[in-house]
Amino acid sequence: MATEREGKCMENEIKIINRVGKSLDVKVNDMDGIIWVTVEFPRDRIRLSSLKAGDIFRMGEEGYIVLEQLGNGAAAVMAGDALDEEMVFDPVCNNWKTSYIRRFLNGGYMGKLTEVFGEGNIISHMVDLRSLDGLKDYGKCTDKVSLLSIRQYWQYREYMGSGLHDVDGDDGSWWLVTPDSTLSGVGGSDMLYVGSMGDIGCASCDFSKGIRPYFVLNDSVLVLPDGHVCIGNGALDL
Repeated sequence: MATEREGKCMENEIKIINRVGKSLDVKVNDMDGIIWVTVEFPRDRIRLSSLKAGDIFRMGEEGYIVLEQLGNGAAAVMAGDALDEEMVFDPVCNNWKTSYIRRFLNGGYMGKLTEVFGEGNIISHMVDLRSLDGLKDYGKCTDKVSLLSIRQYWQYREYMGSGLHDVDGDDGSWWLVTPDSTLSGVGGSDMLYVGSMGDIGCASCDFSKGIRPYFVLNDSVLVLPDGHVCIGNGALDL
């Protein structure tokens, strides 16, 4: 945000960089030639950096899970539940780089995240596209929003609860970013997914599954804490 003083000091410009999200209220006033900057922090919010893996926070109507404090001012998070609508991964190929779902998450969905967290608070991250059978044909890529890989799922499984909600009466399964294989292996169509009870399955990329976005945030963002993932109750209550 930039505010210019009027009159003799018109040439001076004040720039304020907000690293704590859109919940921060910043006011700039020129009172008799003196610039006053007032910063108001919502009393019910805390910095994301103060949460630990498995903690839940809310922004608006959506819940998110902290997966890891990555250090260097970054925290890995994912949607607490699948998005409202299931989607095909891609009609043709299981390569994330060219997939329909990648375009959606880094397009329309990214726009919604920007409105909530602020564009500068969503940090690009590397996505490993190695297949389940170890092939590296698809390489790696960089995105603002992605899905968990199978390796990340193994790493963060304990922070997701022992069961997951269904999506509008569907089976509650959701896509991972990891392909089963590639064209140089046994085929370029099947993708891994997570079942409603946390089991791993495999399905054609043109099937419809749920989506649980994964992204990395600036850990100075102010969030509303909302408890911790309960591991033993059979469901993640968001």
